[in-house]
Amino acid sequence: MRVLETKVYKFDELSDDAKDNAREWKRTCFSQDADWHEFAIEDAKECMTLLGFAVTDVLYTGFWSQGDGACFTGHWYAENVCPVAKMRAHAPKDAVLLRLSRDLNALARKDKEACATLTHRDRYCHENTIEFSVDCRRDDTADTLKELGREAMQWIYRQLEAEYEYHTADAQLDDAIRANEYEFTESGRIV
Repeated sequence: MRVLETKVYKFDELSDDAKDNAREWKRTCFSQDADWHEFAIEDAKECMTLLGFAVTDVLYTGFWSQGDGACFTGHWYAENVCPVAKMRAHAPKDAVLLRLSRDLNALARKDKEACATLTHRDRYCHENTIEFSVDCRRDDTADTLKELGREAMQWIYRQLEAEYEYHTADAQLDDAIRANEYEFTESGRIV
């Protein structure tokens, strides 16, 4: 039998290079955490409801490869589009959501019985992987709804990306490492 002794260090005792290694370990752990996106997705679903969408599922991949993006499946009903004032109360500073709300309200007023089903049709997850089956009375309704729906999906992706970037920023990782009192080898490997 042998006994090995290893010196261990708190995060603030590490060299800059070792801190980078510790951050990268924590960033990898965070990326594997299945819960980090829950708030962004729940908020997105709430915003989509205000826009008239009944979201069944939000799908996404991100944030560094071609083909990454976000999309959702479900339905859209003109009669379910909420007044812009409700969106303004929920997201008063979000210019994209407010514009989408105005545009979808205008669309719903023009074609009051319009509805659509949104289905995912690809292995990728972005706005162009959704099939819109639109039932409407006006010729321009379908194209406009597809365009606005895809913009809403791009908005969701930007929200998820911002949430991810916030949680994986060096300052956030440093705080999490300190709070959990992790210990590391001199090179920044977790003990």
